[in-house]
Order: sequence, then structure tokens, then C-alpha cells
Amino acid sequence: MTAKALPPEQAHELLLSQHASIRRLLEDVEAAAAATLDVPDPSGPAEALRTAAIWLRESLLAHMESEEALLAPFLEASADGQARLGVLKTEHASQRALLDQLAHTASSRDEPDVLAWRVQGLARDLLADMAVEENELFARVLPPVAAQLQRTRA
Repeated sequence: MTAKALPPEQAHELLLSQHASIRRLLEDVEAAAAATLDVPDPSGPAEALRTAAIWLRESLLAHMESEEALLAPFLEASADGQARLGVLKTEHASQRALLDQLAHTASSRDEPDVLAWRVQGLARDLLADMAVEENELFARVLPPVAAQLQRTRA
């Protein structure tokens, strides 16, 4: 079964599970950023931060692709779904650009403090965005679609 073919209940659970995994990853990345900022010579912790930042980028890119694929069929079917899908894609495009900047900073090996600050700011933004997605998007789009499908099957 492809991601697009998932029933709304399964799509909802998968997206929430992905968000939980991302939250755990963000905790690890933020801890690496704090460790980098807390020492006079950040070269040791900075290497762990670089690795974590690259892993965060790869994980988020995969998640955003999955999220768009999972949500698109449901959003396209709802009255205001096209607008919501457009907002989601715009936010993801902005996040992809930030992730590209983060990867560039991580690979440059310059100024570990800058990488740590960027990671911390990105983590705060991502946590806020995930909360909005869960409360405003997943909760409003996926459960109503599931309920509507159940009514039509009855």
C-alpha cells in the first residue's frame, strides 16, 4: 500500500508517530547544541552536533515528503483543502531552505556556535509548527474524513 492509499485513521497515526520521532530527534539535537555552547573549546561536541544536524535534515526532508503525500488526497477532497495544502507546501519549502542552510553551516566546519544557535532556533520553530499541524491540520482534516467515510459505508 502506498502512502497515498492509507485510510485517514492510519495516515493520522503515522503522521503523529513521525512527529513523536522528530521530537525525540530534536531533543538530541538540542542537547548537542547546548553541549557545544557550554564548553570553551567546542570542537568535540561540535562534531556530534554536525552529525546530528545532518541527520535532522535527512529525517525532516523524508517526513515532509511523506506528510505532503499522505495529506494531499484528503486536503484536495475538502472545501478549503487546496488552500491548506498550499500553506503546508509553502511552509515546507521555507523549512527545506532553512535545512539547506543548516547543512551548509554543518559542513563548513566554521563557527560551531553559529550552528548551535541555528539548530536551537530551528528546533523551536519546528516544535511550534508540529503543534499547529497536529491541532489545526491533522485533527481538523483527517478525523472528519474518516467520519465521513464511515457514514458513507453505513
